[in-house]
Amino acid sequence: MHELFDVRPWPRVLLRYPLLILTAVLLGAALSFAYSYAPLHRANSWKIDYLEERLESRTSQVRDLEEQLEKATSSLAGTPSDDEVQALRSQLDEATKLAASREQEIEQLERDLANTARSRDTWKNRHTAAMNDLESRSEPAAERLVERPAAEPAPAAPAPVQPLDDALVEPLPEE
Repeated sequence: MHELFDVRPWPRVLLRYPLLILTAVLLGAALSFAYSYAPLHRANSWKIDYLEERLESRTSQVRDLEEQLEKATSSLAGTPSDDEVQALRSQLDEATKLAASREQEIEQLERDLANTARSRDTWKNRHTAAMNDLESRSEPAAERLVERPAAEPAPAAPAPVQPLDDALVEPLPEE
C-alpha cells in the first residue's frame, strides 16, 4: 500500500504543521461555499424572476378584471334589482290579462254593433216599404179628388196610418 493511504502517521504530521490543517480547512470551506453559492443563488434569482413575472401577470389580470367590474357596475347602475324586475313582470302579466279581456269585450261589442246595424237596416227597409205602401194607397184618393167637379165638397182625406199604430190603439172604455 501507498504511504499516503496509511492514516497512522497523519496525526503527527498535522500536529507538526498546524497551518497545513488551517489551510486545508479554509480551502475546503471556500470550495464548498463556491460550489453551493453559484447554483443556489442562480436558482433563487431564477425563482425570484419567475415569481416576479407571475406577479406582474396576475397584477395585470387583476387590473383587467377591475376594469371589467367597473364597466359592469357602471352599466348596471341604471338597471332595476331582482325585486323590481319581479314587480314589473307581475304588472306586465296583469296588464296583458286586462288587455286580453278588453279585446274580448271589444270583439263582443263589435258583434253587437254589427247585429244592431243589421237590425236598423232591416227596420229602415221595412219602414221605407211601409211608407211607400202608404203613399201608393193615398195617391188614388188624391187623384179622385182632382177628377171630381169643384161644386161637390171634397171628402175628408184619410189620416195617414202608421203601420204599428193600428195594433197599439185600444178602444176607450165606455163609462
